[in-house]
Amino acid sequence: MPPLKLALAPLVLLLMPITVFSDQDGKTPSSLFPDAGLDAAVRAQVYNKRDTVVPLTPDDVVNVSQIHASSRTIKSLEGIQHCGSLMLLDASENEISDLSPLARLPRLQSLNLSSNQIHDIAALDGLAAMQWLDLSGNDVRDLSALKKMANLRTLYLADNQIESIDALTELRKLWSLDLADNHVSDLSALKHLKWLRTLNLDANPVQTLAPLASLQELKRLILRGTPLRDLGPLIEMCRKDFEGGRHFAPFLRVYLSEDSRTGDSLGDQSNQLRSLGVKVHVSP
Repeated sequence: MPPLKLALAPLVLLLMPITVFSDQDGKTPSSLFPDAGLDAAVRAQVYNKRDTVVPLTPDDVVNVSQIHASSRTIKSLEGIQHCGSLMLLDASENEISDLSPLARLPRLQSLNLSSNQIHDIAALDGLAAMQWLDLSGNDVRDLSALKKMANLRTLYLADNQIESIDALTELRKLWSLDLADNHVSDLSALKHLKWLRTLNLDANPVQTLAPLASLQELKRLILRGTPLRDLGPLIEMCRKDFEGGRHFAPFLRVYLSEDSRTGDSLGDQSNQLRSLGVKVHVSP
């Protein structure tokens, strides 16, 4: 072989692996994660491959416990099922619709899927370790998959298409619930959630607060943009507390909007609440 060709041979061999692992069309060849955005987010948690394009393997990701994948234009979660130790996933502000890869992640405790394109959450059924869940800003209607999440503490469901919250009846450890901008009118499912401290009902067609009568741990109740014309059940709760231990009313904050105080006004009733120690905030 001529001397020039002999000199070039090692260089060609060195370049070959770079060609094999190059990224094409936004997908990483032979990767566990077909979506390049998700691959990059997971790769950031794998120290020995963090700054490479070498394909990830199941052994690489089996002990990954956190993935921060917000705003990465992710369309698919395929491959994440290999992260068997995953406890926290932030995949907010993406383009995700299919949650089926999450069904095999029983250790998940914190999941942020806000601002995606999610309609069906059936894949979350059985994730009993969940404690913090954000599904706000999607197209969710059916909450049945949440029934078994007995350890759930915080649940964000704002800006969806929810009409029924019956699936939340047994979530007895829940202390923060955001239902803003939905279509919920019946609050009966909340009557046994005695540890609930924050409840956001902003812009829902709520007609009565009667189901909340036993929720003595409430600290923040947001009622802006609702058609409520009667705060009687809330006043009665606070009056009983005012005449008793006073451990509830003085710590309660109620948020109303100015337009909910017109006509058959809530003005007098909000003043009654104030007289019982409740802090009432009225916004334009």
